Amino acid sequence: LTVLTGNSVVEAAPTAIELTYTGTAQNLVNGGTAYGGTLVYSLTKDGQYTETIPQGTNAGEYKVWYYVQGDANHSDSAKASLDVIIAKASYDMTGTKWNYTEPFRYDGTEHTIQVIGLPNGVTVSGYTGNTAMVAGDYTAGVTLDYDRANYNEPVIEDLDWQIVNNWTPTEYTVNGSGW
Repeated sequence: LTVLTGNSVVEAAPTAIELTYTGTAQNLVNGGTAYGGTLVYSLTKDGQYTETIPQGTNAGEYKVWYYVQGDANHSDSAKASLDVIIAKASYDMTGTKWNYTEPFRYDGTEHTIQVIGLPNGVTVSGYTGNTAMVAGDYTAGVTLDYDRANYNEPVIEDLDWQIVNNWTPTEYTVNGSGW
């Protein structure tokens, strides 16, 4: 008696999931279905294949390999792959602002403005133009440290700020002639 084996078939291929970085592992694909065996997955073509859907954590590009591992009556299907991207996340910067609301009055002391309300994971690495002591117009800028691998660059616009004179010009008359 000779038993012939048939070919296994991917009935519905797995599909990529649109993903954004969350800091936790996420399934990379929606599972597919198979006839004549079990659909198995791997993150490398020649790696270990399992029924478990592969997961990814960090932002970046992933290649998910799959095939039908044939049962006793069916041969394995050919390996196929699909590309999946976990996109970078964006920080919620809605509560972030400069701590400047109105011009400073010149008083002979140094005035400093800073960025406040930064979300977790974002820190200030440096400022430009945020400190001054004399009356004038200034522009402050900030450089931020953040998780560049998994997040889009947070944006804080430069700020134009001022120190204004604290005196009012007065006309003086000395001995009947103008000053």
